[in-house]
Amino acid sequence: MDKTRNRSKGYGYVTFAEEDDAEKALIGTNGKVIDGRAVYVDKVEKVRKPWPTPTVRESSQPPETTPSPRI
Repeated sequence: MDKTRNRSKGYGYVTFAEEDDAEKALIGTNGKVIDGRAVYVDKVEKVRKPWPTPTVRESSQPPETTPSPRI
């Protein structure tokens, strides 16, 4: 919601279980007017996360380190 105008910002994401249902929704609603506002529908493809997911260590202890040799 846009807090200043107290109305929807005008976008949203919907996930469908079946590809055919998504296609029907896209065809059936794209370009229609709902509550006085034009609706534009587009398909969004999943994108790869930009950062790798951190791995969880099995132990709560920090990893062992080898002391640096003294020169």
